Amino acid sequence: MVFDSASKDLFFFFTMSTLQCLNQVQARTYFSVLQFGACADGKTDNSKAFMAAWNQACNSLGENGVLIPTGVFLLRPVVFRGPCKGSAVFQIRGVLKAPTDKASLLDHWISFKYIDQLMINDGGSHDGGSLDGEGASAGPLNNCSKDPNCPPLLV
Repeated sequence: MVFDSASKDLFFFFTMSTLQCLNQVQARTYFSVLQFGACADGKTDNSKAFMAAWNQACNSLGENGVLIPTGVFLLRPVVFRGPCKGSAVFQIRGVLKAPTDKASLLDHWISFKYIDQLMINDGGSHDGGSLDGEGASAGPLNNCSKDPNCPPLLV
């Protein structure tokens, strides 16, 4: 960018290398959970597949992401940890469904720790991604209806 003080006009000069650099910044590599064995039936525990996709994205240089396509994915409590080698995107087009069995309840369902530059989005999908914490069916398991000091389940 050049500023001509006499005419007070701004001039923009782009070289081919500048445009290539801009395109590289916008390029992302997505690792689909399906590549790692996830099953979108709403019943299969997909935690290992999600963790494998996350580890691949987190340990790759540049802008990388985990892609959750349309479908319903049961996900047991998981912690996605950093630090990552680049920025990370969690693109949710499907539904992440929490378990309802008492053995699966911890103090968290989905946690992200030690991660800079994390973005979670639905990827502009018209279906839109969502998190299904199984609110009504999980409520009796945590006794919050009887305990006024009960903390909500964390997402």
